[in-house]
Amino acid sequence: MGAVIGAGLLSHVPSIMLSEEERKLHYGGRDTTFPRALQDMYQERIQPAEAAGGLSHQFWSYDEMAQHATPDPDHIFNETNRAYDEMIIDFLKQGNHTAVIDIVPEFRGKCAPEGLFAHYSMLIGALGGKSCKVVASQYGTYESALGTGQVMLWFPL
Repeated sequence: MGAVIGAGLLSHVPSIMLSEEERKLHYGGRDTTFPRALQDMYQERIQPAEAAGGLSHQFWSYDEMAQHATPDPDHIFNETNRAYDEMIIDFLKQGNHTAVIDIVPEFRGKCAPEGLFAHYSMLIGALGGKSCKVVASQYGTYESALGTGQVMLWFPL
């Protein structure tokens, strides 16, 4: 399972799924891990913001699932979904939230994103909408979960 993540909270994704290198992040002027960063935030009374959800969200049929039960992105439901997922990931890693916001209606219409991509829309609204320039760091790889597009991104604020 993957997530688009903001301001330092990794939810619904146990850290044991990540390699030692993938668990590392930069927070508070030092290299640390997701669990330690969360602990520090709570001790410092910092309220982390979270947005957990997938990208494109079309599953293979039950009859086809076994053939596509691999995280390889070649098993994303279709090329359109993969292209939009990768474009959005690239925009987020550039801090180009304006481009992501502008593409959301089209993305919703063509790729059936999880929850209509509302997890991202609410997060970016709280972070200033099109004025937000925070650059995402990717942890792990973009992958398929039975056809859906998944990635873990961290937005350090």
